[in-house]
Amino acid sequence: MTRSVRKGLGLWVMTVSFFPLALGQEGDRDAQKERAWHLVESLSHEVKQWNDFRDRVVVSLKLADLLWEHDEQLARDTYIAAFRAIPPVSKETPRLEREFRRQLRLRVLSELARRDPKLAERLTRELTEVVRDHDPSSQHLSEEERRERAESLIQEAGLVSLTDLKAAASLVEEAVRYQVVPSFANFLDVFASREPEMARRLYGLAFARARAQRFSGSTLETMLMAVVRTRSLDPPLYSPEQLKELLWILERRLSQGIRFSATEPLPVALEWVRVPTIVSLLKELIPLYEQYLPELLPSIQGHLLSQLRSLNELQQIALGYSGSAGTDVTVEELVSKANRAASQRARDVLYWLAAERARRKGDLIQAFSLAEKIQDERHREAMITALRIARAQAAVGAGDTAQALDVLRKMPKETCSKITPVYAEIARAFVKQENPEQARAVIAEAERCWFGRELTADPWEAAGSLTLLVDVLVPLDEDSAFMLTASIISWLNRSSEKKDDTATHDGFTWRRLPMIGYPTSTNGGMRMVSFEEILARLAQKDFERTLLIVTGLKSAALRALAQLAVCDGILRHAREKRTSSFERGPAYGRK
Repeated sequence: MTRSVRKGLGLWVMTVSFFPLALGQEGDRDAQKERAWHLVESLSHEVKQWNDFRDRVVVSLKLADLLWEHDEQLARDTYIAAFRAIPPVSKETPRLEREFRRQLRLRVLSELARRDPKLAERLTRELTEVVRDHDPSSQHLSEEERRERAESLIQEAGLVSLTDLKAAASLVEEAVRYQVVPSFANFLDVFASREPEMARRLYGLAFARARAQRFSGSTLETMLMAVVRTRSLDPPLYSPEQLKELLWILERRLSQGIRFSATEPLPVALEWVRVPTIVSLLKELIPLYEQYLPELLPSIQGHLLSQLRSLNELQQIALGYSGSAGTDVTVEELVSKANRAASQRARDVLYWLAAERARRKGDLIQAFSLAEKIQDERHREAMITALRIARAQAAVGAGDTAQALDVLRKMPKETCSKITPVYAEIARAFVKQENPEQARAVIAEAERCWFGRELTADPWEAAGSLTLLVDVLVPLDEDSAFMLTASIISWLNRSSEKKDDTATHDGFTWRRLPMIGYPTSTNGGMRMVSFEEILARLAQKDFERTLLIVTGLKSAALRALAQLAVCDGILRHAREKRTSSFERGPAYGRK
């Protein structure tokens, strides 16, 4: 933010600070509470008029949460309206939009289930009826339509299982009648631990359907993947006869040279690499061949070796050093592999993994040395930036704030979003040392990183980073906290304006206020900072001033969420005051 804009915001917020201060006094809390409830109820009526169902649902969930203590019936009506506002999907609905609507339903049902499980079950039954709008026995559906229909039913079953396991199983049973799809194995992986008997019945139905289809397409892999993922169950989902049949068919197909094309994703360091699922599946099935079909074991081991030889160098690295397979690999082993790698890309990947492993061990000197060996400039600079951040965090954890600041000051402005959390930690350290002046100075320095970056920085990242700073500032300097909050509002407005120009965020990002998590230097955990929580805290200091600032949000959904957060601050304060005589403590308030 430029200094001229910053100055203008400062004058505006200072003007706001002279708003009738009587309303900010403790004696007017009852009036503020009434005003807050009036605003909440007003928003509950306003939201119903919105055309965008996405905005309506996200804001309605926050409304219902606040309304529950004040008016349970209105809160229930709000949950119901939110659920029914989500349109059903059809085969024309794009995949991403379909997933977004499923996630919305999931959020509504999961939040309602905390309040009123019976109502959640009733809405679940409604959903079950909505998704059953075709006959699986119909001959007019193409294979693609059957696959999509089955995937959709299993997705909905995962949602329904929150409140009604029998209804969820019924949906999966219907999905299997269309086709046995890969997501069936994913569903059983979760469902089997909760209802093993139902899971066994579903596996039997799927096996019969897959056999009727002669285990065509991906059905064989799906049935075997379900075996692998649920093998800890005792007794298992499958009968010995079923498993032997699957293992026998797999060996026959491999011997016939049939290729398996499905692949599985890998961790960030190897995100561009894909390894055929059949490779990892064969490794998992070796013990089962040994137990059930030992006569086929040599053949399967030969096929596994053949599959491994067919992998390129990067795929072999990915298979050997990702997930649990790579947890015991040492830095020295990775470096040795890098020195023998045939391609530069493979060497870069191995040096990246080695540097990351050294960082996790706490050996930053070795990590920097390994990072310098990465030839790809983009990946090298990304790793070096991460290591510099780690060095600054280590200094904060050791109490050496001077060294931490020295590291941060040498980093380019392009790393603002990465270094701001460390600045916030340093400021917090000064607060603990009872040095508020130095804490304010550090916050000001961190904020200057964002000056003049309106056209180049990601507005959402900027708003989130500044949220970390204002979190520290609220108890130190009320006026500065309000000024920084106004700056966050400005960045959020830019975020809303740019939402159509980028696909880097999911559909929820534009309909929520920042909640930022970052690793702490002290205990290795994560600290979560919520802008809504900050607004609630500011409202307890000056309700009218906070409310006026958030009205500057251009997005109707974000503005409503911010106003509700402000109201929550006042209403929570009233609840805490009311319950203090029962010695429930300051943490009590949200139900």
